[in-house]
Amino acid sequence: MNNTRDQTNIGGDLIINNSNNGTSQTTPTPSIIVCVYVSRSASWFNILKGHIIPDALYNSKARGDEYATTCQPETRERVLRDLTDWAKRGDDQAMCWLYGPAGSGKSTIAHTIAERCEANLGASFFFSRGKGSRSDATGLFATLAYQLATRVPPLQALMERALQNDPLILSQTLGDQFRKLILDPILAIGEPLPTMIIVLDALDECSDEDVLVGVIRLLGNTFAAHRLPFRFLLTSRPEEHIRKTFARPMTRSKTYSLALQDFPAHDDIRAFLQLQFVDILRDHEVYLREVPKPWPSSAVLEELVEKSEGLFIYVSTLVKYV
Repeated sequence: MNNTRDQTNIGGDLIINNSNNGTSQTTPTPSIIVCVYVSRSASWFNILKGHIIPDALYNSKARGDEYATTCQPETRERVLRDLTDWAKRGDDQAMCWLYGPAGSGKSTIAHTIAERCEANLGASFFFSRGKGSRSDATGLFATLAYQLATRVPPLQALMERALQNDPLILSQTLGDQFRKLILDPILAIGEPLPTMIIVLDALDECSDEDVLVGVIRLLGNTFAAHRLPFRFLLTSRPEEHIRKTFARPMTRSKTYSLALQDFPAHDDIRAFLQLQFVDILRDHEVYLREVPKPWPSSAVLEELVEKSEGLFIYVSTLVKYV
């Protein structure tokens, strides 16, 4: 009886697997030797890949299945213009906090900015309450680091070196993960890099308030100490623990704050409803041909706009119902 033996050199570039058929033979069966060459650097980078949260990316299939979308044409143009202008600026306000009540359209705006800035998008992470790892910050910096490395190839080798030197990085604090996988590699690149936009949406939907506060403080402290090729767009409800963190002097000095309620949405909501009702009328013409036109009437349309109180979630839910 020959014994089956498997040998794997995990740390090197050569993996050898020795095996036989494990049955009794009068004549010894020669071992089968399979040699597979594996890139050492690729194996380290795959460790990072195993810790990312793909569903948190702005254009993930999971978000698409949840009807995540961009702003409708000719709506939200003023706030989008402000955000685009901020993203292009080279000032010290490297963070932008867009805040507003639930249902006011923050995630849709963040999605739109990510798509419009795709050429300069470094990374995105869209939190979502109750959606497993998307409501947890554990995989935040691994996910950002992986995306950045795909955008800036020199970063990949530097991240791989960091993981080789310290294979336990991904089990360490978020602060250490950020420093070793993102900050140190960026600082180690000797050449200037183009400014990249990083979008973090729905901070209030992170399940651990203390961890979230730590992330915001970490970013504020980092931008106070270093000039980096990043512009961070962060969105949330104005919850007390988030508001207090952005109010810290060091963080406040690096943050451009935008209150969504300063951008009246009634005209945008009216335009949204008009376009949606036109589509409904066209798609169901057979059933609605006897309905008096215009449909709905101007009076009904204005009543719906007023009832929305500026919340897009109201009218989007209404349209789905209709």
